[in-house]
Amino acid sequence: MPRVSPVSRRRLILILLLVVVIALALWRLLAPRSDNVVVVYVSHDEVFSEPILKDFERDTRITVKAVYDAEETKSAGVMNRLIAEQNHPQADVYWANDPIRAEVLRQRGVTAPYRSPSADGIPDQFRDPRGYWTGFSGEKRHGRRQADPGRVRKAARQSTAILGGI
Repeated sequence: MPRVSPVSRRRLILILLLVVVIALALWRLLAPRSDNVVVVYVSHDEVFSEPILKDFERDTRITVKAVYDAEETKSAGVMNRLIAEQNHPQADVYWANDPIRAEVLRQRGVTAPYRSPSADGIPDQFRDPRGYWTGFSGEKRHGRRQADPGRVRKAARQSTAILGGI
């Protein structure tokens, strides 16, 4: 067997080491995630959403990796991240606080329909008929302006009728 020079031996070891490092990096990028982990992109305020996610972890023993929107970007940051990752999705769930962003993601083909059995009791008016989103909370918005008392009473009756089933 021919002798290998020390320079050739070092070069061979470096090449093998490089191949191993590249293989490990590719495996890490392409390997499927564990079934016990769910990645949730959250554009809802962390102070309100984190306790709910912690309860989910406790009840299901599924680890939640939450990615929150920065206050500066509001819900646009997570939405733009989902669009950028469309061909290599990282998120399992998108928890939005703005129905318009969910619709933009649907129109761009970023999201897929899902009908959760947990949403069976939610009235149809709070669910997308195609299964792209489900509303499960409401946020009361406040504004100050002089309003017509008749319009205010009518709006209150309509809101009560809509929210009465919740």
